[in-house]
Amino acid sequence: MWRIEFKESAVADLKKIPRNLQISIKKAICERIAVTSYRFKPLKGEWEGCYRLRVGDYRIIYEVNKSEVAVIIIKIGIRSDVY
Repeated sequence: MWRIEFKESAVADLKKIPRNLQISIKKAICERIAVTSYRFKPLKGEWEGCYRLRVGDYRIIYEVNKSEVAVIIIKIGIRSDVY
């Protein structure tokens, strides 16, 4: 299982999201990303080297640090705001 870390910007993004969606997003991070970090879509362009997970209309952008067995959550938001 991967350790989860949040950048300050991701914590701020999460606080802006309605409470019921925060719960869904946190659940997806704990149950899906922490267990199978590479099964989600790799990104290109500006976000190359990162991955994304879709939760409803929201996207979780994260990177994987293999040497520390950690997943770093970079950004969380609606698709049009994230990319």
